[in-house]
Formats: sequence, C-alpha cells, structure tokens
Amino acid sequence: GLAPDVIHIGDRYYVYVAANIGAQPKAAINMISSKSLDPESPERLMAVGDACVAYQESRLLEAAMGRHWLGEAEAAYRAARARRPEWPVPAAALARVRLAQGEVAEAETLAAEARAAAPSTETDLLLSEIFFAQGRWGDLRALSRDAVTAGRADETLKWWAA
Repeated sequence: GLAPDVIHIGDRYYVYVAANIGAQPKAAINMISSKSLDPESPERLMAVGDACVAYQESRLLEAAMGRHWLGEAEAAYRAARARRPEWPVPAAALARVRLAQGEVAEAETLAAEARAAAPSTETDLLLSEIFFAQGRWGDLRALSRDAVTAGRADETLKWWAA
C-alpha cells in the first residue's frame, strides 16, 4: 500500500498523500500544507477540505466516490468556518463545493460573503461562474465591470465587462 509522508519545513507541515484507485494503473499524489497538525485547527481543516476536493477533481474516481469527497470537503470547510468565522477563505472554498453540488443559491451567498470580507479576483471569478450558471448576464457584466474598475480583473472578467 501507499502511505502518506509528512515533511516539516519552517513553520509549515507538508503532507503528501497518494491516491491509488483500486486495481487501476492510475494514481495521483496530492500535497496539502498547514501550519498546524492540530486536527481542530481551521488551517488543518482547510487542508483536509482541499485534499478532498483534489481527490474529487482528479477524475480518477467513480462519480459516487467523487460525491463522497465533495461531502467530506463540505464538512471540513464548514468546520473551519465555525472555528474561525471571520476568515473568508473557508466561505469561498465552501461556495465552490456547494456550486459543484448544485446548491447555487447557497454558493452565491457564501461567495458574496467571501467577496465582501476580502475582495479578490478569485472571489470575483467564483461569483461570475455562479451568475453564468444562472444566466444572469446583467449581474455578470456589472460584477465584471466592478472588478475591472477595482483592478482585480483577469482576461475572463475583462471580456465580460466589455
């Protein structure tokens, strides 16, 4: 079997986890990092959620297992939010998971919360993806124009703003 490996460099722990899917000749190696190995720390919970999303996005899993890992990511991100509610990173990560699970309304609420707390290109892109999924073209254009004005736009947002 394949075992995880933990490396401590500076103030961070790096955990490398191998994902071997059954008897398939496919495998993936995921790296997560955290400042703490405390299982209840928000940073570690975020790392667990990120690892679960990486498994789901690997496309090495059957659909049912992909849904399982999204559920695990959701639980980890919710726990991180509960332990550090003022931190916008778990809200944005949870929004991505909820969008992937088809819960668009909750994803929008979480993404808007993350954007209000810490505006960034990442949260603008997340909200634009939500607006696109709903066919809300006016909201998408307004968001994109706001991102361009604020200097946070990438090429996608610039295109939508035009």
